Amino acid sequence: MSKPPHSSQILGWQSLHGGQFHQHLARQPGISLVLFGQPGCGACRRAEALIPTLAAGSVDQLFKVDVQQDPAIGQEFGLFHLPALFIYQHGQFHAALHCSLTAAAFDDALRKCLGKPAEEAP
Repeated sequence: MSKPPHSSQILGWQSLHGGQFHQHLARQPGISLVLFGQPGCGACRRAEALIPTLAAGSVDQLFKVDVQQDPAIGQEFGLFHLPALFIYQHGQFHAALHCSLTAAAFDDALRKCLGKPAEEAP
């Protein structure tokens, strides 16, 4: 049974890889958050641990990309710092999400991000 959009259920991470990245995200309804990180990055592990709780009720699905395993995607997005967060809405790139990983900051940044027109994908 699938959950209704924006339920307060804690979401789990789904891994994305280079060959499926754009096609898979394009098929996603609602709001998707993509975390770019790598296993050796402490800040990435912290973000991966905190975001499912922070995103509950406001994001429909969570995806993560290991840029160590798929460096071409990191280059495509012009990543300089990890972790990096990006929002997709109804399968389309919307914007980068910049915030500290606290409930208030995350909610505020997501609301502001989604309140603006979508940006062009990197």
